Amino acid sequence: MTRREAAIVEVYTGYVTLRGDLRECVYQYASELLKRRITPFEFTREDIKAELHHLARADFDELFKEK
Repeated sequence: MTRREAAIVEVYTGYVTLRGDLRECVYQYASELLKRRITPFEFTREDIKAELHHLARADFDELFKEK
């Protein structure tokens, strides 16, 4: 699994997949979805988590579709 794929899984499910310096991949992906920079604190907000879950759905589904 690539770092981007791990970020997609984390943003969609809420389960931490990347730690340490790799957290930046998660913040970058979330920022792309929201079309603005996101701070680590915002990941604790339920409204932001719900919005990210919704926005990441298509990418998450694409990862697990049958080929």
